[in-house]
Amino acid sequence: MIQRLKPLGILFLVLCLSQCGFHLRGMAPLPPSFQNVYIQAPQSAHFLENELVRNLEAYHVQVCETAPHSSFQIIVDSVDFQKQVSNISSSTTPRQFQLIYTVNYHFIDTTQNHDVIPNGKLTSTRLVTMNNERLLGSNYEQDFFVKEMQEDLAKQMLSTITHYFELNRVLIRK
Repeated sequence: MIQRLKPLGILFLVLCLSQCGFHLRGMAPLPPSFQNVYIQAPQSAHFLENELVRNLEAYHVQVCETAPHSSFQIIVDSVDFQKQVSNISSSTTPRQFQLIYTVNYHFIDTTQNHDVIPNGKLTSTRLVTMNNERLLGSNYEQDFFVKEMQEDLAKQMLSTITHYFELNRVLIRK
């Protein structure tokens, strides 16, 4: 009896989750009009650009080589990376650093020639503790955090763009 009810319980759970709007974290639906995009970024934002391309391809969005062939443009105006000392040891050597990665960008709808997000600014911060006994490991750890921050900023940027589309969809319905 219980064996026969188990598949029905699983089916009921799946139906409930699909009806409540559940979706995986980080994956928000993009509209069908967002099919192709052009990304323009300075050389200093090369790794961020690659991360954006990777995330867009996960959404099945085509990244165009030239701006005229795209419906939308993501233009990274500048990236800024700072390393600030936040804690000093008794021997006056830095023990903790705060890594700050800031991206300024704008998002353009080329079909309507409209600057959708004119002054987008995203910031990601991490706190890194330096250990004098494993100095090489600490440097590797910092590089790891920088890469993680770039991944985070790419996801934040797509989340902001997705939020724009969600807001527009709600405004169009009203």
